[in-house]
Amino acid sequence: MDGTQSFSEMAMALSLDYESVYFVDIETDRYAEYSSRGGYRQLQLDYSGNEFWGDVQKNLKNVVFEADQGMLSRALTKENVLTETADGSPFTLNYRLLIDGQPTWYTLKSVHIQFGDKNYLVVGVCNVDSLVRQQKKLEQETTKSATYGQIALALANQYVTIYRVNRKTDHYAEYKAKEFYKELAIEESGDDFWGDCQKNLQRVIYEEDRELLSAVLVKETLLKELDNSGSFSYTYRLLVHGVPTYMNMKAVASGEEHIVIAVSNIDAQVRREHEFSEALSLALEKSHRDSLTGVKNKNAFVEFETRLDHEIQSGACQEFAVAVCDVNGLKEVNDTKGHKAGDEYICGAAKLVCEIFKHSPVFRIGGDEFAVILRDFDYKRREDLQEQIDGIVQENQKKGGVVVACGMACYEPANDKNVAQVFERADRQMYSRKKALKHFG
Repeated sequence: MDGTQSFSEMAMALSLDYESVYFVDIETDRYAEYSSRGGYRQLQLDYSGNEFWGDVQKNLKNVVFEADQGMLSRALTKENVLTETADGSPFTLNYRLLIDGQPTWYTLKSVHIQFGDKNYLVVGVCNVDSLVRQQKKLEQETTKSATYGQIALALANQYVTIYRVNRKTDHYAEYKAKEFYKELAIEESGDDFWGDCQKNLQRVIYEEDRELLSAVLVKETLLKELDNSGSFSYTYRLLVHGVPTYMNMKAVASGEEHIVIAVSNIDAQVRREHEFSEALSLALEKSHRDSLTGVKNKNAFVEFETRLDHEIQSGACQEFAVAVCDVNGLKEVNDTKGHKAGDEYICGAAKLVCEIFKHSPVFRIGGDEFAVILRDFDYKRREDLQEQIDGIVQENQKKGGVVVACGMACYEPANDKNVAQVFERADRQMYSRKKALKHFG
């Protein structure tokens, strides 16, 4: 998998809840683990390999609690996971691992991501043993009471408040509320749940979310959803001490006469997922950047070229040109002044190319070679830009500055079947210019 260092940096930015994070290439099944800590490290599983799904099936027989092996074996197949994540939803699974010989609850979360033409699965594993055991203990205790038995599914420590609402009379009562929720001064009981909701949300809900939440908290709308699916969930932002805080409201049917509405604070989870997404984007961006010059690297050029080839093959490609720029005299600089001076010379060449082609992506595709894809504004001014870079290079050659030979070619729909053909013409033009500069010098 390309960009290993960048993916490692991204993995370090993930939530500390994850004991292990894997990246799996969906096409090749190659994988690498970028985090391993806690009890998961004791399992001594493979950190990387070429057969992710085969290794999963092999390893689960040794490390998964026997009662969960069959379920996990059926669920963790490539076909099933890809089907579950096809619509962009995460795939989540609870199971038990044998840690120090004891069954320990873990959650596996898999997300399908796409970048360019590459498809990956990001698989995170975290220890939820304490939470699961706490929830199971709570469920056992609530069965002692008929009333609490009806709302057992809604009772868990993550809920900041729970309401039980009579769907016929609209009477409601609050069964629990954490301290910060009490500070909002929302009624603990009343005879008009829906009316009180509409009144309170104008005061305690983040302004951008009020209109949609108001539409959700309509009796007929919510009850219809419950009758159809049995539950309803909605995420919004509550103003906690004046700060927008992500909350999730879950409504479930409770017998024939009541519904239970529970509110949980998911702010940390949502912000972790945002950080995950941002870190992944940053990692992918870094994996496509040349570390010396800061311009895009060869990997980025290959992906850009592939997208352009698809446009050409579909007949939807717009006009573009390719410029190939080669740095003159780099070997001499390295030999006489050292590689540090050579690196500075390359950076100077990159700066020159970027300043000329301000509106186009610049790629470093070799040690001393750059490529530019010109479209729109730069494409229309391509001849002027060619003259500009030639003029600057000639002056630099006289003064001992950076010298870059630049050749350019335009895409010809009638003749070109791919970007490579355009590149080859630009490359030939570059070599012609290189000879002319040598003669000029």
